[in-house]
Amino acid sequence: MKTAMMILLLAATAAWAQDAPQTTCTNASLKGDYGFTLTGTRPSAPTPGAAIETVIGTAMTHFDGNGNLTQIDNIHGSVTGLRSRQGRFRELLNQP
Repeated sequence: MKTAMMILLLAATAAWAQDAPQTTCTNASLKGDYGFTLTGTRPSAPTPGAAIETVIGTAMTHFDGNGNLTQIDNIHGSVTGLRSRQGRFRELLNQP
């Protein structure tokens, strides 16, 4: 009886493992709206010795499922001030 129960348990476990969800990211699986925040520091200018500024920002990104994304963000630096950007990009997923 113990052997039969063990075989049944192993068979059920193996069947469940085959129904595992997809774990890879593809252009088709990356679809929808994603918002995020960022905080940190960065140089306030591209020149050597530029002051370091504190940065905080928010962004909203939309992935269309075909490898394209649109994003709008709003970033504020303690030295450079407020900056908003909007753009369209081509995301390169699964590229060698």
